[in-house]
Amino acid sequence: ASWTRWCRPRATALIVGVDSQSRSSKYCKAWRQCTPRMGQLVNRRGNHTSTSEEPQPLRTSPSRAPPLRAVGWRQWMPVKEDVIVITLVLGAIYIYFDMMHIPTHVPADFERMRTAGQLAARTLAHVEPLVVAGVSTGALDDAVRNFIALVPGAVAATMGFRGYNHSSCISVNQVVCHGVPSHTKILHTGDIVNVDVTVRVDGWHGDTSKTFIVGGVDAASADASRLVRTTREALELGLRECKPNGRMGDIVYPIQKHLEHAGYTVVNKYAAHGIGRRFHAPPHIVHGDGYPGHGALLKPGLFFTIEPMANMGAVDTGTLRDGWTVVTLDGALSAQFEHTVGVGAAACEVFTRVPGNDAFI
Repeated sequence: ASWTRWCRPRATALIVGVDSQSRSSKYCKAWRQCTPRMGQLVNRRGNHTSTSEEPQPLRTSPSRAPPLRAVGWRQWMPVKEDVIVITLVLGAIYIYFDMMHIPTHVPADFERMRTAGQLAARTLAHVEPLVVAGVSTGALDDAVRNFIALVPGAVAATMGFRGYNHSSCISVNQVVCHGVPSHTKILHTGDIVNVDVTVRVDGWHGDTSKTFIVGGVDAASADASRLVRTTREALELGLRECKPNGRMGDIVYPIQKHLEHAGYTVVNKYAAHGIGRRFHAPPHIVHGDGYPGHGALLKPGLFFTIEPMANMGAVDTGTLRDGWTVVTLDGALSAQFEHTVGVGAAACEVFTRVPGNDAFI
């Protein structure tokens, strides 16, 4: 069909990201070839004035299609390849503009986020005394699910998310994030365990995580205790720099420097994110690549998470066959802490901080 002949090379050129003036690309060559053909087609079909001068036929070679003619409506239907190309282009355009739009919220939304954030924080506080030697990560996940179920209108946001069938992510030792709970995974004294909880209350999300040490600080090695403590300190240093009309780099930079100064690597592959009615929303926040005065503007009404992940060894990570569990490739320990934050008119508010419980920070 004529419109697909016109669209296909342009769409393909957009996907491969080539310059329309480049002579090295067959797609851009097709672009230049089909443009005159489309122009002649428009002239032939759009000329409603009476004239004795008929448009000249297109010059064709045996390898090129003959001039286009008006035929039945089926000739205008796209073929399978065209549908795929056009779908990819439209999808890429949608994703681009979606990521460029950073949502902000009205003052009434802050109270809704407080409700969700406080439930997430209380869930972690409920689970903390259960993180002991001999318990399974599956049992901890059951405790998370049962506690959230006590609140009307509340659910675990991870349940059913992209096929995930658990109420939390529980990451032990070398697991960086997205650890899948299991009743066969038993905790041992000295393990470091991150419990990541996201709740949805009446459509609003609260996201938080904390790394625990099984048996307490004295039960772990000095290196493990230092990793957990330093990661927690990095989160607090970043939160202190959250100010209305500042930049995201103001928050990320002290996190990165504190962890790197301690000799740890900052995971860049998995990042923090905007939050609110959506579980994950713009902006995309990378903790290991930020500078003061750069990054997204901290507009009043912006909701987002801060969740630094620090590895004791190399930054390289991999995903296990379950499609979720992310581990350090060198087997080194990893720790993470997370809060959900809102930018107010005068200051930033941490929605997932339990009042009177400073042990988290």
